Amino acid sequence: MIGFDFDGFQKAGAAGDQGAEDSFRALAKEKLADVAPKVSAALKTAGLYSQDVELFFFPLPAVQEFRDLFQARIGWLP
Repeated sequence: MIGFDFDGFQKAGAAGDQGAEDSFRALAKEKLADVAPKVSAALKTAGLYSQDVELFFFPLPAVQEFRDLFQARIGWLP
């Protein structure tokens, strides 16, 4: 996940809004090319190869803050 790479996130953000968007897209495509075959194999192994699966990714400047707020909202605090 790019959001967990603080240096990568700062570098992408330093390029301005459109530059950050372009950088994020390029990094996401690169990482997804690596991850997609692994996800596909895991789904096939689990017998879920014919199921539709939707994954979505979005950049977060503060992943831990988002996680804390989300967990508080759903009532699941560590």
